[in-house]
Amino acid sequence: MSKYKKEIAFSLIFLLLLLILNFIYLISAIPYNIISSILLVTYLLSFIVFSFQISKKSKHKGIYIGLSIGFIILILLFLLSLLCKCNLSYKTIIYYTLIVLSSLFGSILAKNIKR
Repeated sequence: MSKYKKEIAFSLIFLLLLLILNFIYLISAIPYNIISSILLVTYLLSFIVFSFQISKKSKHKGIYIGLSIGFIILILLFLLSLLCKCNLSYKTIIYYTLIVLSSLFGSILAKNIKR
């Protein structure tokens, strides 16, 4: 449990940030396009940081860790979209691709930064 304290803390901070962004959307007159863009950037940065932290502790190559994290997240989101009966459009495919690429980027970055 103590091994993953940073990841748990990061996840809680990320969830709090998402709640704040959703609250801002509810009480303000900010258009949905702007909020969705901010949320996309927040998601991608969180996946980069999360895969960076996981890959830093791993002994495997960054590309393998990044792809495995990205595909695990991809499968979870795909199953969630099936449960919600959402249509699979080109926007969701691009979104899923960005998630996999951001986790791949974060894990490769973690292995290439000198310690």
